[in-house]
Amino acid sequence: MLRFGKIVFSAASAFVAALAFSACGSSESSFGDGDGGSGETPGGKGGPGQGGTFGDGGGIAYDGGRGDGGTEPGCASTGSEAKLATVNLVFMFDRSGSMVVDTTTGGSLKSVKWDPIVAAARSFFGDDQSKGMNASLTFFAQGGIDLSNKTGYCGAYQDPVLGSGYTEACCNDRTYSNANVGLRALPSADFATALDDADPAGATPTYPAMQGAVAQAVSVANDPRHKGESTVIVLATDGNPQDFCNDQSSVAKTAAVAANAARDQRIKTYVIGVDTPGQDGLKDNLDAIARSGGSGQAIMVNVDDADATKKAFLEALNKIRAQVASCDVTIPAPPAGKTFDKRATNVVLQANAQATPILFNETCGDGWRYDNWDNPKAINLCPAACNRLKASGGSLSVQFGCPTQTPTGPIVK
Repeated sequence: MLRFGKIVFSAASAFVAALAFSACGSSESSFGDGDGGSGETPGGKGGPGQGGTFGDGGGIAYDGGRGDGGTEPGCASTGSEAKLATVNLVFMFDRSGSMVVDTTTGGSLKSVKWDPIVAAARSFFGDDQSKGMNASLTFFAQGGIDLSNKTGYCGAYQDPVLGSGYTEACCNDRTYSNANVGLRALPSADFATALDDADPAGATPTYPAMQGAVAQAVSVANDPRHKGESTVIVLATDGNPQDFCNDQSSVAKTAAVAANAARDQRIKTYVIGVDTPGQDGLKDNLDAIARSGGSGQAIMVNVDDADATKKAFLEALNKIRAQVASCDVTIPAPPAGKTFDKRATNVVLQANAQATPILFNETCGDGWRYDNWDNPKAINLCPAACNRLKASGGSLSVQFGCPTQTPTGPIVK
């Protein structure tokens, strides 16, 4: 009997699952009306018909073989294991004083800014829709000193006892290279505890914070335990990068750090900007960081009232989650004695006791393609196929050994 394991997929991620690669040419099930027909397409190429189903746990029959109407011999292969890529989110979260105080008027913004943002973040980290993702959380600024009128203050200061100066530790990238909440599976209550304990104060040393975020992300990406996973940075801030840290917090330098991570490590940076009055040029500056980091534009959240701020910040987090949620299947190592053939691999959606082929389509659409045709490492589900998988609640099977099926017939070797 031919067996198919499952990949269970959620909107945020997918889990490791055993995949079996069926024997092609089986008479137990077929495309079309179940009679093992040729499935020819206009133009005479052999290809699959529609509506194939499993027969007593059997495999999919690919008649038509190489496009000449014959059956492809030797399609049988044995089981292997694959998984959809896990996504690791490295959060760098602004807890500067402007999160709770209007820097222009001195009035409190805690109830309409910090509190709803924390509530939204708590919800995100505890949401079952984040299941299957990993996340870490680091606050900036940190490394501040205790002054008579400020707790953990980070930035330029004047104090009756200490005199004037700036806090050196908060300007050091090593301060942000260790997370307040280390990387762990979501959902997790640990993030809510850390957010509740955070005490906003001080300035916005974005440049060293970004350096620290990249150091964390690179460490995760290069960890053998996270091989084949995707790692991204999420920078959430309400302020322009400030220059008090020895002129090390400029927008250009921060953007350059994000650009290097995207280019050299394939680590993208997503930016959420909390827009409050008095931050001239904030969106342009944060857009520059997001664009350099490979994610396009910053997602801006306006501070209007508590409910609107919470809703907008949570929508921003959910938008990023949707953008980075993987629909990529890591190509497994072939079974012993077998070799991977990019022209003899097929993908099948299993849902509601039916097996529906997802056809290879280099231009995407409702199909799949390789991440890189010349050196494929993963199978990328195109957006329409990815949405079908999510909506069906089904699973994927990957079959090795039969000619890869396309909308116009099988790929001819």
